[in-house]
Amino acid sequence: MSSAYTEQLVKKSSTMGQMTLRAAAIVAGIVITYILLVLVGIVSLVAAFAIIYGIYYLFVMTDIEYEYTLVNGELNIDTVYGRNKRKHSGTYDLRKCEFIASADSSAAAMYGKSSQMKTMDFTSGNGSEGVYLMVTAYGAGNARIYFEPNEEMVTAMKSQAPGKFKEY
Repeated sequence: MSSAYTEQLVKKSSTMGQMTLRAAAIVAGIVITYILLVLVGIVSLVAAFAIIYGIYYLFVMTDIEYEYTLVNGELNIDTVYGRNKRKHSGTYDLRKCEFIASADSSAAAMYGKSSQMKTMDFTSGNGSEGVYLMVTAYGAGNARIYFEPNEEMVTAMKSQAPGKFKEY
């Protein structure tokens, strides 16, 4: 087996809930700052800066990207918040997974809505085109991992774990 290194960034689309939360935070920040300014006066500027920082932090934490890194048969997935804060989401050995298939394939449909499995979604949220499903061991059971590799990563994954890909 040859050494392989491939990485990819996938930006998660903002959901309606995230956009609503952002808008509500801005409106609440303006209202609270105005009320404090009227009641407390100029001293409330410190609170206004704290509110502005809180809104900025909310925007940063809802700007999410997933970074997939394939190194020698291991898929590492990190969640990147605001392009600067990184959280390791998992490392998955392709040789030990049950299978990898397109999310809309019949192989993936067998594992569709099983409530016995943990589901982890590391996709952009823009639909099922290009989304793959990996079923792998997780704790005492199995987990469904949804991700969106590009063609370069799919080719590298197939070369690292050729028997794990289901094409049907």
